[in-house]
Amino acid sequence: MAEEVKKNRKRFAGFCSLSMHRPAQAAQELRRSVKELGLVGAIVNDWQATGTDGNGILLYDTPDFDPFWEAVQELDVPVYFHPKVDCINDLN
Repeated sequence: MAEEVKKNRKRFAGFCSLSMHRPAQAAQELRRSVKELGLVGAIVNDWQATGTDGNGILLYDTPDFDPFWEAVQELDVPVYFHPKVDCINDLN
């Protein structure tokens, strides 16, 4: 995707898609994506499933995610929270 975006930066921009299971690695990948690939931000799921049954919800406002948020601030890029499909189905 980054190669296609480079062909016409006036028309296209790209977000890197990040797993938030390991916030420090997500921060590293965000930095690489912005600095090396020229992407302009990140897209992440709006929460992480937790627990042995996968029914727990982990939000990104705990200190564990500080390394990621520090990278976002350092790079001054947007983060798009993509709603999970199962959440949308619960609303219908």
